[in-house]
Amino acid sequence: MIPAKKLISIFDDIFVRPCLFQSNIFSGTTKPKEVWSSLLWLLSGNDGLMGDYIDKFEKQLAQYLQVLDCACFAAGRMALYAILESLNIGQGDEVIIPAYTCVVVPNAIIYRGAKPVYCDIETERFSIDPAKLEQCITPRTRAIIAQHTYGIPCRIKEITEVARKHQISVIEDCAHALGGKLDGEKLGSIAPISFSSLDYTKIISTGTGGFASTKDPELARKIRQIKQRSGFITEWQLTKLIFGYSYSYILSNPYIFPAGKYIRLLLDKLKCCFDFKEYLCLKIPDNYPARLTNIQSKLGLSQLSDLNKNLDHRREIVRHIDAVLKANQSIINDESLSPSWLRYPFLVENRSSFLKKTAKYFQFGIWFCTIAQNRRDHFEQIHYTKGSCPVAEWVTNHIVSIPTHYRIKGLDRLCEDLTKLKPVRNKNNYFVFVA
Repeated sequence: MIPAKKLISIFDDIFVRPCLFQSNIFSGTTKPKEVWSSLLWLLSGNDGLMGDYIDKFEKQLAQYLQVLDCACFAAGRMALYAILESLNIGQGDEVIIPAYTCVVVPNAIIYRGAKPVYCDIETERFSIDPAKLEQCITPRTRAIIAQHTYGIPCRIKEITEVARKHQISVIEDCAHALGGKLDGEKLGSIAPISFSSLDYTKIISTGTGGFASTKDPELARKIRQIKQRSGFITEWQLTKLIFGYSYSYILSNPYIFPAGKYIRLLLDKLKCCFDFKEYLCLKIPDNYPARLTNIQSKLGLSQLSDLNKNLDHRREIVRHIDAVLKANQSIINDESLSPSWLRYPFLVENRSSFLKKTAKYFQFGIWFCTIAQNRRDHFEQIHYTKGSCPVAEWVTNHIVSIPTHYRIKGLDRLCEDLTKLKPVRNKNNYFVFVA
């Protein structure tokens, strides 16, 4: 006979917990007042494209990062494209990137007529392994993209030493890293130029969006010129973007999400939300790059004012999880590092098994499932040769990362499951967890 306590536990696991909440990656930094403000704009019929909020947002970003200038674009990948153009990178040039990134990074390079070259990563910070960098350099190499994966500072000083030796530019990829620091310096202000993302999964969100930041007066001038000749998305696209921003926030509430995810999927299928979907496009899209709009800049100002509280929350989540897993002790104990912790990453031996066991509480939204997230085949089209970066390829099959934003619920229950994982060294000598 099954004890009553065990029966209650089984009933709770099968019926109660999934109905209570399910945390996910979406809209975790959006606040109710921002949704309300956005909906009021939709009802007002006012022009949301141009206005004073753009300049205010750019100035506050530059002040926060302690850089000369920030220029906002409609997506982080567009900011990268503008940076590549400002550096005169084009036909026949090569740009080194980590073999563990989003496909929009190699795409932006390809749009410029250049070639992405992939460098393998290390499994502590999931970013470029500086020891493998020089073998990627050729006479055509013009730049290295130093990605702060999950908001963990990459080994940018070692990368910069190699770049200086070969007279190559370094571009900081801060898509995950707004607010992080290395040796007291803000990520995004270490290299002469950087780009960041502002989409709904990032440290702060304007729905879509991104910006380029620089300390170099000449690069700032060139990026400003690129921005000034760029257009905006259309009013109709902006209306759909703001509508999607609003319903994503509502339907991503952990107490609604078990059902809301299906409603969101339907609305997305009906194209009720605007987003840039050129992940598999190898030709430069129309109106590329585009600028960030005024209404989105207003949202950005609101989110930026709350950034320190946002970062404190993320770091507390990480401390909570790491007390159980101890998977990122070397980073947490390194006083030179102050990550923004967009996500808490670790490696598991059998990811599908792990995800099944935790699905009742979380939809993790794995980053990155391939060496270029959102592309699952035909990697030769983005100049990647299968097998050339074995560490990155292995990591894409074993990585799990837990979101850290405000709306993460059920952490105690998740940690109960995490205590059952056993840390081991596998046959590749990688530190992994086994259920």
